[in-house]
Amino acid sequence: MSYLFERFSTIDENLSYGFQEYGDEYTPNFTLMSNNLPIGKDIESFALAEKCHYVVNSKGKIFRKKYSTEDNYKAINEVEASKLFIDLAGYHCIVVTNNEKYYISLLKEQMNTLKLISNLRITAIAFPEDTSEKSTGDILLGCSDGNIYLYKIEFDKSLEIKEATPKKVFHISSGDCIKGMVYKVYSNKKESSALVVITTKDTCYQFTGHLPFTKLFNSHKAHDDANLSKIIKGEGDGEMKIFSFHKEKEGFKLRAFAWKARGELIYGNFRNKKETIKPPIIKDIKSYNYNEDPISIAITEHNLYFLYKHHLEIISKITNKTEHTEKFKDESMKDICYDIKTNSLWISSDKGVYELKVGVKDEDMWQQYLENKEYDKAIYICKGSNKKYLGYINGVYADVKHKEGKFTEAAQLYVLSDKTFEEVMFKYLMEDNTEGMLSNCF
Repeated sequence: MSYLFERFSTIDENLSYGFQEYGDEYTPNFTLMSNNLPIGKDIESFALAEKCHYVVNSKGKIFRKKYSTEDNYKAINEVEASKLFIDLAGYHCIVVTNNEKYYISLLKEQMNTLKLISNLRITAIAFPEDTSEKSTGDILLGCSDGNIYLYKIEFDKSLEIKEATPKKVFHISSGDCIKGMVYKVYSNKKESSALVVITTKDTCYQFTGHLPFTKLFNSHKAHDDANLSKIIKGEGDGEMKIFSFHKEKEGFKLRAFAWKARGELIYGNFRNKKETIKPPIIKDIKSYNYNEDPISIAITEHNLYFLYKHHLEIISKITNKTEHTEKFKDESMKDICYDIKTNSLWISSDKGVYELKVGVKDEDMWQQYLENKEYDKAIYICKGSNKKYLGYINGVYADVKHKEGKFTEAAQLYVLSDKTFEEVMFKYLMEDNTEGMLSNCF
């Protein structure tokens, strides 16, 4: 497999993605370039969303860039921010410092002090998939003592913020610090339910139930920590990363999550409405083992990203093989984060920020499924947007069925393949296979 990694350069708009003809080698194109931020290279953290992103330097000063109206970064404030939490759209940002909590709205430039949650030691925040400009909707606050609170911020008519009093809805009985948290709502005409995924340093939990959240968590309070639904229990730092996408008519959709444990990464997909079961638990949970714990992780539709001190490793979720390893010389890497706006990943180090452009299109992923012998998935992708390869894939799949002695299934696939009738009949004649010939004739 070949890759294109360019440092200190811009993306070539003339790059050709995907196959040009049958039999070409699968060639995903990733472009790594230096993101020369005008605020300097001394970047401590960033928070990325669809409408804007925030960057914090080592002095705690916060900068924001709106994609629609601003070409340059604007300084928000200098508050020694320790962590930023942002919703998928970018309407709302909550800033956590050692002593205070602040709120930044996309509608305003200034920060507001959040008085009602100032005493909470917040370590994780879960926003709903779809928020609005003037309301966060129900958000969950995870704390260092294992407590979970329900909270909301709204604007009144004069655009002054109104905080809802935080309500404690659950406590992890172990008292472990909550490291990551995300939730997804499933609604129909009769009811709404939710799936909440919560991580601590050594456990990943999943809570399901009917909304509101008070009702959902009350249904789990009868169980002690040992009996709560766990995806896995292990050891690690509890870092959680999510992957989401945006559809114009449907809004934001959570697609996948990853949790970093010691020695392995646990990841899975959120069910969509058509796949909803009761309870709507995470599906396709898998793990990937590694010998060295990465500094940070990221997940996208088709890949896993492991950031180490001096290199980045990209793993295919389909084949479980290493796609590429990129080395960084003379710099120590810090963090990696997915950018929903540009379908890229931001990577920070002690010397600056890089942006990794993912050039592989979803419709070209049939090649990896074919390599992994997941023929039905390869056919499904090509039926949607790459029909010119259907005949080729059906032919490969037909040969597999033929080799397995499943001649009726093979015949049905040969009819849909780009193999000629004479070619298939000659194959059976050479094998003196009467059953196969009859399957293809009737």
